[in-house]
Amino acid sequence: MKLKSSILVLLCLAVAMTRAGADYTINWSSNFLARNILSDGVTTFEASPYTFTFLLGASTVALAPDNSNLEEWAAGWVSLGPPAPYSGAVTDHNFSSSSVFSANAPVFPAGGQAYIWGHNTTNLAGGLAEWIVMADQAWKWPTASVDPFSLTWTVGSADPLAAKLGSINPAYPTAGPNFHMQTAHIFFSVPEPGSAGLAALAGLALLRRRRSGNRLTA
Repeated sequence: MKLKSSILVLLCLAVAMTRAGADYTINWSSNFLARNILSDGVTTFEASPYTFTFLLGASTVALAPDNSNLEEWAAGWVSLGPPAPYSGAVTDHNFSSSSVFSANAPVFPAGGQAYIWGHNTTNLAGGLAEWIVMADQAWKWPTASVDPFSLTWTVGSADPLAAKLGSINPAYPTAGPNFHMQTAHIFFSVPEPGSAGLAALAGLALLRRRRSGNRLTA
């Protein structure tokens, strides 16, 4: 009896030591053979001229991206592992990757929100950017050396509200809209001038008219 107890204790210690130095694998993906479309609601990823890349990570900007912080959010992005290219092959139509999580960091705190960000470009000035950003409530950074060895985060199991930019339909193709992922068209809009700017423009117009009148009477 004592021998069995000793063996059980040793096994528990071995497991604990193994977990203490272990890395964690996060498997992240979208559904196979899915219809994924651009913001126009018609063009599929495969039919578009774009190449899409998906990333797992987070931004140093704590808030989710929106029209007020897109540039700052993208500039603060930190990826966990290499990017996952979207595969338009007839047997795929999805992205899929695995990332190794070794330790918590300020941008990957235990319990912090993880994001999956897909894009065709990060250049917001060209007017061609198509982005999708997803952050499901279940996608939380684990506690290093404590949480399970493997986590699986998929678009197919996410809440539809997980899309912070763009849209997702986890139930595709059995229910909901006729797409799995839809990107959002991202661009910078030129802000309308404020009252001070309008006054300055009016002053410049008046000055130009005066100069033009002076040339005509000279």
